[in-house]
Amino acid sequence: MRYIIFMGLYLIPIFINGQNCNLDTHSNNINDSWVSCEKSMNPNTALGMSHWVQYDLGYVYTITSTKFWNYNVVEVTTQGMKTIQIDYSTDGINWSIATIFQLNEASGMATYTGEDGPDLGGIQARYILLTALDTWGDGNCAGLSEVRFDVDQVSLVDPDLLVSDSCIELLPNPTTGYFTIKGNLSNYTIQVLDAAGNVHQNLTGSGQELTVDISSLPNGLYFISVVHQSNTNLCFQKIIKQ
Repeated sequence: MRYIIFMGLYLIPIFINGQNCNLDTHSNNINDSWVSCEKSMNPNTALGMSHWVQYDLGYVYTITSTKFWNYNVVEVTTQGMKTIQIDYSTDGINWSIATIFQLNEASGMATYTGEDGPDLGGIQARYILLTALDTWGDGNCAGLSEVRFDVDQVSLVDPDLLVSDSCIELLPNPTTGYFTIKGNLSNYTIQVLDAAGNVHQNLTGSGQELTVDISSLPNGLYFISVVHQSNTNLCFQKIIKQ
């Protein structure tokens, strides 16, 4: 198991929290937190105009336990979220509700250690949406300091498949568009998938190498799957286009 840490200020995953050297405590500096003081249309349109923050985990994860640090800025901790709805999605368009829970008000002290959030029970999601249903104050502003998601695995393939990450080689990786798959590609079906599991190319190999062109795809993380046509053996590797 590994975890992804988010400062409320950021909307991309980071694995090392540069602003908070102690992973158990959180500073009371406003620059280490996120706050919304103007409601906007929620990505889950059923929630309308609201205070919310959406996290893009980069690709689909199986998510289990969570930890939250509420808005910890001195003298304005009442701006912290109180009742929070967690929604999740694999595409950022279709949302499902994971849970609604209550988060305690932060202490406003630099020794604030946050609290365990709900266990999300192994949901599979790329996007996590946190919406403040109310706050510890008047509701004009809603904030958080930090959120941590525990993740078990990338969830792009059938768990019954026999998966290997060593039976093919991708060169160059990262790539600007063209790359070569090296390995035994005879009688294999080859797919190029994005981080949400969408298939962009279906290919077939007949030898030891295959050149692939992804120059028309946006920069980002992709996955190459090589599946034998007669069984469930699978080679699965990631490649970055930049």
